[in-house]
Amino acid sequence: MRRFAVVLAAIAVAVPMACGPKKVQPLVQIPPALKIAQTDNGKILDVERGRRIEIALRGNPSTGYQWMLMKKAAGVGQLGQPAFKPDSKQIGAPGLETLRFRAIRSGRSVIALGWRRPWEKNVPPARTFSVTLIVR
Repeated sequence: MRRFAVVLAAIAVAVPMACGPKKVQPLVQIPPALKIAQTDNGKILDVERGRRIEIALRGNPSTGYQWMLMKKAAGVGQLGQPAFKPDSKQIGAPGLETLRFRAIRSGRSVIALGWRRPWEKNVPPARTFSVTLIVR
């Protein structure tokens, strides 16, 4: 009986080791976000429907200015609020402001942004940025 218990314990250890750990494969591969920078201003870019888009532009919210969507972009939805990453830990430091979007409908979409103070309603933006997306 003791010999049977030893053999059974050896099998219990050997079988899982022989099979190895199972790797779980995701059901859907999520492509990385399309990264857009200031150098892409005015460009026409291709993007797959469903893909995330990240636009990172120089800014400094301590001045009151922020990058804002000028008008709703057809076929593209904004994801959350803009995120800001300062260049340093110094108070009032400039940095990169990132706006996130998702391409939701096929066709041509224009993302037009303005760098402005939200309380200045009738003042044109100090800077502008736009990109045209061909969503397929």
